[in-house]
Amino acid sequence: MNYLPFGGLNPQDLTYLIYDPFNEASPIGLREDFKNEDLSHLKMFGFVKQLLLDVSASKSIKLTVKGNLNRKFVHQLYAHRIITSKYIDDGTIKLLKEDDFYPIHFSHFITKMAGLTRKYRNKLSLTKKGEKLLGDDTAIYLTLLKTYTTKFNWSYMTYDPDDVAQLGWAYSMLNFIRYGAEERKVDFYVDKYLEIFHEMLGEFPQNVHLSPEYRLSSCFKNRFFGRFCDLFGFAEERVEGEDILKRQFFVKKTPLVDKVFKIKKNALNFGMN
Repeated sequence: MNYLPFGGLNPQDLTYLIYDPFNEASPIGLREDFKNEDLSHLKMFGFVKQLLLDVSASKSIKLTVKGNLNRKFVHQLYAHRIITSKYIDDGTIKLLKEDDFYPIHFSHFITKMAGLTRKYRNKLSLTKKGEKLLGDDTAIYLTLLKTYTTKFNWSYMTYDPDDVAQLGWAYSMLNFIRYGAEERKVDFYVDKYLEIFHEMLGEFPQNVHLSPEYRLSSCFKNRFFGRFCDLFGFAEERVEGEDILKRQFFVKKTPLVDKVFKIKKNALNFGMN
């Protein structure tokens, strides 16, 4: 099987995938007919939804002077034990504020960014949109997905260049939909990304220990698969090797990928001849 450059996509399709993936003319789109049960195994989604439920039950949550969740509410969220930390459980880390546990911090700001919650008079409450969607897991999930890909900065809390993996995420997802039924090395998708964004190697200066290629590959893996696909339940990952610099990462798409995304204009077959 031969693979065509740029996935065999024409310039217009590439432009949509990179800059406007949710446009009606884009080769990729979202389905809205999957079921709430398809999301029941997603821990991070469950955590975000629990925050919405707890805010709804309390009507509003008083925030700290800095606008963060108060300690009592932080403990309340963690007590659901949807996601836990052994370091918090054994007392190594004291859970005193939302920043002490990333899932709580992430859930707070992503729901505000998505327009599901809002801060008013230093209290957090659901918006009308949040109240409307609260009983519809599919609608909340799609809202978070659009927010994460179009508004949230994937370089948040990292030191790598801003655009890597996020710019062109839909192109990478199209490739994952095409080829992800078979387990492949992450490098396969990195190479396809570099066909379009080779100039991004220049954002990773050579250093004594790590090449630009290694650093970009690591950044792409962490952001696209380690965070994005993990958060939304799109990938199964497997690691071979103990050496941190030589280990190999393998990925395969989950059934949820094809339930969430649809491919238009026969783009699924363009990359092969």
